[in-house]
Amino acid sequence: MKTENTEKTETTTARLICAACVLVGIVIIVGLLYALSKDFQQVIQNVIHYNESVQKQFWAGIRQHQTSPITLLIVFALVAMLAAVPGFPISVACILIGVIYGRYWGFCINLVGIVCGNLITYSILRKVGLSKSAQHHDGRVVRNIMKMKKPVVGLTIGYAVPIVPTIFVNYAASKLHQPLKDVLIAMGIGSIPTALLYAMGGDFLNRGDYKIALISVLAVGILFLLVKELRKHEETHAEKEA
Repeated sequence: MKTENTEKTETTTARLICAACVLVGIVIIVGLLYALSKDFQQVIQNVIHYNESVQKQFWAGIRQHQTSPITLLIVFALVAMLAAVPGFPISVACILIGVIYGRYWGFCINLVGIVCGNLITYSILRKVGLSKSAQHHDGRVVRNIMKMKKPVVGLTIGYAVPIVPTIFVNYAASKLHQPLKDVLIAMGIGSIPTALLYAMGGDFLNRGDYKIALISVLAVGILFLLVKELRKHEETHAEKEA
């Protein structure tokens, strides 16, 4: 009886801590968006009253602020927080960064931001874990990664697939007790494809090359199918060894 009560208390505490972390993350995101809106106030006005006559002025305003150290820091922090808080449209933000910063700078910002966001979530989950209801929501992801012969490969695959909720990949990473260096390598390598595709997609949209942007989206789909096949192969190999 005491054990059950203790487990319930621990679960409730974990839920409260996770909820508090999410709430803090949302507040930080709102604050960062407000800071960016103040920095780009004139640009926003140009968007509201957008026409051909202000097109050059619009992009001049973007370029004037985009390389500012403070603006870059806010953008990095915003991507990290969007990646850390579950449920936020990180893909939209990363594509928008590709539109504004281009493929190269956009890729760097996306990659560093996504890795930092995952590292934040991973660190929190190592301390408080994940509630049982959340674990059951998509526990298959965690189980598949943990059953793999080389779990770090599983983590890399998990981070590489955009449709796999990274909170479960981060939870699996926290349960595997792998060295932090290995986890960071998995985060970095796994985040490269999505960070690059989002940045390139945004850059091509900015250039008006919608065909290439569509190809980038299709590439994400192909990546998903490829990873799905790799996971099946890994599971079959694990079953044979068992």
